[in-house]
Amino acid sequence: MLIESRENTGTEITLIFPESKPPEWFADKIILHKGDTVIIDDISIHDIWKNRLQNYLGGITIKYLPRV
Repeated sequence: MLIESRENTGTEITLIFPESKPPEWFADKIILHKGDTVIIDDISIHDIWKNRLQNYLGGITIKYLPRV
């Protein structure tokens, strides 16, 4: 943790965490083929996946659960 404080300016706190390996169940890549269906079941990341899969639109079907 780094703490820098400047009078009449403010305080900046920086937290540094060691890099960790992803869990074993985490896929390091997903290979998609034309005609595949991708189901996204976490509403909090619908927009993130929508942006990431933009290049595949037209070749794959994306289904969001719960329906948005």
